Amino acid sequence: MNLEFLSIKVKNFRSYGNQFTEYNFYNGLDLITGTNGNGKTSLLLHGIIFNLFGDGVNGEKINDLINNVNKKDMVVELELLANDVPYKIVRSRKPNKLEIFEDDSITPKPSISSKIDDNYIIDTILGGIDKNTFLKLFTIQANNADISIFRMNAGERRKLLENLFDLTIYTEMKQRNSDEMSELEIDKLNINKNIINSSTNLNTQINNVTSTDKFIDSLTTRLTNDIKVLKLKENEKKEFDTKVVKELEKLSKDLSLLINNKIKINFVILKKNKEQFKKQKDEINKIILTVDSAVDNITKYAKDLKEDTVKLKEIQLKLLSLDKLELNKKNKILFEENIKIARNEISSIDTKFKMEKEFLLNIGECAQGNKEFLDCVKKKFGNEKFDQDKWKKDIKPRLLKEIIEKEISVKSIEKLINEHNINNNSFKMLEKSIAKLSKDIMDSIKILTNVGNIKKKINISNYIETWINKKENYNKNILDLEKDIFKIDIDIENYNSLLKDIKILETTINDKNKVNSDNITRDIEIIIKGNEKTKIDIEINKKELIESKKKITKIKNDLKKDDIKVKKLDEDIKIKEELSKFLKEEKIKFYIIKQSFPILKKEFNKILKRFFYGEMRVSIDNNFDIEVFRNGELQNFDSFSEGEKKRLDLGFVFTVHEFLSQKNQLSVNLLIMDELLDSALDSAGTETILEYLNEIKLTRNIVLVTHRAENIEHDRRFIISKDRKFSIIEEV
Repeated sequence: MNLEFLSIKVKNFRSYGNQFTEYNFYNGLDLITGTNGNGKTSLLLHGIIFNLFGDGVNGEKINDLINNVNKKDMVVELELLANDVPYKIVRSRKPNKLEIFEDDSITPKPSISSKIDDNYIIDTILGGIDKNTFLKLFTIQANNADISIFRMNAGERRKLLENLFDLTIYTEMKQRNSDEMSELEIDKLNINKNIINSSTNLNTQINNVTSTDKFIDSLTTRLTNDIKVLKLKENEKKEFDTKVVKELEKLSKDLSLLINNKIKINFVILKKNKEQFKKQKDEINKIILTVDSAVDNITKYAKDLKEDTVKLKEIQLKLLSLDKLELNKKNKILFEENIKIARNEISSIDTKFKMEKEFLLNIGECAQGNKEFLDCVKKKFGNEKFDQDKWKKDIKPRLLKEIIEKEISVKSIEKLINEHNINNNSFKMLEKSIAKLSKDIMDSIKILTNVGNIKKKINISNYIETWINKKENYNKNILDLEKDIFKIDIDIENYNSLLKDIKILETTINDKNKVNSDNITRDIEIIIKGNEKTKIDIEINKKELIESKKKITKIKNDLKKDDIKVKKLDEDIKIKEELSKFLKEEKIKFYIIKQSFPILKKEFNKILKRFFYGEMRVSIDNNFDIEVFRNGELQNFDSFSEGEKKRLDLGFVFTVHEFLSQKNQLSVNLLIMDELLDSALDSAGTETILEYLNEIKLTRNIVLVTHRAENIEHDRRFIISKDRKFSIIEEV
């Protein structure tokens, strides 16, 4: 597999802004320098990983890769050759888009789904290389270079080599095999449960067949017996019909006799007479109630009239004459005017004195002792008529006293006027009450005259006495009417009793007919319906019997199939157990590592020969123990200087890189080394590593991201810096 990277362009990617930043890949040693945070690693390593795999180097969220100033329109374009076929991959975010241009086409290949497009990049363009393998093959990062195989124990070295050789797949195979074997055991357990359930179900169905056969026999026997009972019931019905006909003839004669007696009683006339008597009684009672109420009202109204007449005379004595009332009103108005004038005069003079005082306070000591000036001020404010002390001590108190006296007089007059108004209102109300009572008395007398049928014009007392005599006659009439009504009620009761007897007799005749037509017939119908149901039950049970036999056949077939499945599962479980034993012994891993060790050791010693000019070599045995020799003598790793230790560690890193490239049969023109020379290397170590890089740069573009640019021989040097918050790249 040949991969040749041509160029990369980024926009709004991490610290890079809204204009495309481009980098072209050429064979040679390139230096990329700049301060931390300027985007040295972002342009190539992070940009390539996002473009090819749609992911961050360390699993960052994709939206975190978008420039945090512009926050949209992130684009990474990558051009490369895969086995000499040109490709351009354009991956965007906000909006999300992936376009793959193949063989210099100006239109992208049709997209099926993002997952299928990502798999196309890995499988077709990269030849099956995933993100983790890509990082191992094409990048050497400082954090990986700091891992020292010489400081690890045998178990840690073994785990590291398994990861480098991708042997963890066999551990995954072992786990997957174990999971699959567990699933097979569960399937076997479930099928065995099914076999037990099916066996139980089979026994149940066999029992159902036996019990159904017995039930069909019992139904057939019951049907035969019910047919015999039906014949007996039909004979019984014939005998009963003959007996009932005779009883009906006798009952019909009794009914005819009762109907003749009923015709003799005229129920309509009885009911009409009762209603008429009842109406007369109600009219008399209504007259009594109406006249009694009128008598009570006359007595009450007469009493109230007498009381109101007395009250009217008492109030009439309290009322003021019109002249006296008008005089009091005039005096009230006069006093109120005098009070108002006095209050206004007090207020005016107090205001003038106040203004004079404020004026004199404002001019201060200039006014003291100047009589002419003070007189002028008094004249100006209109105070020359009054002496202030006399005003306060004599005139003003006198005016205030007069105001109080007049206010008292006003209140007395108001009280008299209010009392007069109240008495006058009471007087008018009593006049209206007396007039109404007089009218009510006359209305009640009219009722006595008209309703009570009293024609003589006599006084109220005689009216009442006459009514009492008439009322006794009315009550006597009521008693006579009640006796007549009672007699009619007895006749009606006899009539109703006769109706009941007729109805009972009719019901008896109907019941006889009903018994004759229903009871025995119902028994016969029940037997016939029972026989029909028994026949249906027999047919249903025969069908159930057929279904049960079918189920028995099916269950037996299912049991045979389950037995075959169990045998197949036993065979699969046995195969999985054999595979589990093989994977548990890790024979495959051991074989692969054992075969790879000579090549790995040879490549490691080849690189160490370059780094230490032939002084150093290493030995790794099958137990993953590692030994270091200097000039043929075994050395303790801790005896080396820090610079020598670092060279040994970097020697292993380069060994792994070359070994994996050979193992995966890859030819790639790119190697990114992130801050590799910024670690604890001595000058001799730096020099030997740079010599090694200058040898291999002929076939690839080695990109060295570093803070150290001095004394490093290079083909191109780029500086990454910030301009207005955005990263820019310049070749120097």
